[in-house]
Amino acid sequence: MNASAAYDDGSRPANFSAELKQHGNVDLYGIYFDFASANLRAESQPTLKQIVDFLRDNKSQKLVIEGHTDNIGNKNANIALSHRRAQSVIAEIGRMGGDVSRLSAAGYGSDRPVSDNTSDAGRALNRRVTARLVK
Repeated sequence: MNASAAYDDGSRPANFSAELKQHGNVDLYGIYFDFASANLRAESQPTLKQIVDFLRDNKSQKLVIEGHTDNIGNKNANIALSHRRAQSVIAEIGRMGGDVSRLSAAGYGSDRPVSDNTSDAGRALNRRVTARLVK
């Protein structure tokens, strides 16, 4: 698998809102960026719409949009990239009509992996955006 290819293991929740309320966070593998960039790709729209719908239907809820990377490259550059990606997600949610006053961005680079970084598939799982409820 090409290291820059998007990886979608089919684990997107069928019901984003229910998953978020049950677990307090959801890893969003349906949000895609250009390689080493914070430019969102068009195929991200369905997943972003789930966030917009959640915000519309849950007016008192706040979310942190977290960006994560794999461990390839400079640690500080990855932290900055992951933060820019989270900010890009928030900006697009705003363009789609979502209430961005209830969103904040965080970038963790490779500091919070969910898989190993020894394979393409593992690194791809670590390159993700997470929506986390603010308690």
